[in-house]
Amino acid sequence: MGWIIFLLLIGLLLILMELFLTPGLIVGVIGFLCWIGAIYQIYLLYGARAGNWTTAGMITLTILLIVWGLKTNIWNKVTVHESLTGRSNQNEGFIPEKGMKGIAISTLRPMGSARFGDSVIEVDSRGEMINQGEGIEIIAIEHGKIYVQTTDKI
Repeated sequence: MGWIIFLLLIGLLLILMELFLTPGLIVGVIGFLCWIGAIYQIYLLYGARAGNWTTAGMITLTILLIVWGLKTNIWNKVTVHESLTGRSNQNEGFIPEKGMKGIAISTLRPMGSARFGDSVIEVDSRGEMINQGEGIEIIAIEHGKIYVQTTDKI
């Protein structure tokens, strides 16, 4: 009986987590399967009457907890309310230009960081991997993205 109660509680917890914390259905499906397994065992071991009461009780408890969660805005306590205001590649005084040479300060797979003079910016290698420390050159600037390639491919 203890493991049946455990499955019911884990199922309830996972379903509530799915509704209030984690998107994607996987956690909720696992919780629902825990419920199905537990209720099936109750029907087998204790009969239809106990199974019906358990099913009705779990559905009622779930509805009550959902209503309580919605009324108390419980997800506000566990979510991030700040937004990012910065943008990438905002270095004062640095204006990237096609043909500028620099060095990869992280491995570009295909994106990473590069140093051009005193400025560190995010760059894209258009798919190729460039190892840290390799010399690079800006080949294009499109829609705010800076594309580079190794200097030996010029």
